[in-house]
Amino acid sequence: MGVPKPYETVFNLTRLDYHTIPPLRVLQRNSNGECWVEDFTISHDMYGMLYFPGKTNVANLDLDSIGGKYDTTL
Repeated sequence: MGVPKPYETVFNLTRLDYHTIPPLRVLQRNSNGECWVEDFTISHDMYGMLYFPGKTNVANLDLDSIGGKYDTTL
């Protein structure tokens, strides 16, 4: 099972084809369990991006749901 990466304990994002600014690897909760990010962005090369201007607490954010569910089978 191994040690979870910092972002795995911050929010739900299981899809590898999405990218965030700042990068996932730098996101960590503070001592209050929050993860405040300035100008947070999640993007996908084919589907566009979501931009959260200003300070956003991304702790417990379900990014898989925000990105929507889609079927990649044809």
